Amino acid sequence: MIRRDFLTKGAIAFGGALAGAAGLKGILDVRDVVGTFSLDVVTGDPASTIDAVQSLTEAFNLGQGGVRFEEHQLVGSHVGDIAFVSGSSLVDFRRSGDALSARLSRIARQLDLPRRIDDPVLLQFASTGGRSTATELHVYSGDTLIQRKSLHQNLESERIENRHGYVDLAISNGAARITAASCKHKTCVNMGAIGRGGQSLVCIPNQIRVAVAGRGLKSVDGIAS
Repeated sequence: MIRRDFLTKGAIAFGGALAGAAGLKGILDVRDVVGTFSLDVVTGDPASTIDAVQSLTEAFNLGQGGVRFEEHQLVGSHVGDIAFVSGSSLVDFRRSGDALSARLSRIARQLDLPRRIDDPVLLQFASTGGRSTATELHVYSGDTLIQRKSLHQNLESERIENRHGYVDLAISNGAARITAASCKHKTCVNMGAIGRGGQSLVCIPNQIRVAVAGRGLKSVDGIAS
């Protein structure tokens, strides 16, 4: 069975099975008990990454309503890394001391991340749930919501910046996209437009995230530097 078929079926299977799993909640820090989440990994070893993510979701009882999966082939040189979003917060797992962060750090070491990879694969996992009507765009600097914008407006270009850097945001026809960024590899630019509830574009170096209100998959520029 090709990997895409296996992953699509496997993600649904292990996500659904989590609803009745006890997991490790009894010994976890409160920050480990995640509601909605997304996990994005840019990697040169997709098979090992899938195994590690499946083990993570089972151990920490993530995605009780199911786990969705997408795979994208990236072109060019990128810095492979992991981005984990819990609820509305981008988790700095390398600096956090809770059990979930420790597990993510271990996965990063196992996959030898971060490191530069030619033509890597972007694997995206997210908890499933009800979808809300996508009408609003939320812009975050770090974990702080700094702007709310209507997806129904036409915005040719607006620069979102903080002390780390900037991204240029455009909105048209009910979709938003990042047209430029100060980071080097521009993965968030290359991921194109988002418009479905729960989608987002994340630039970790600049600590800027643009998210469509709702639940679903996210796109990540977690590897630009």
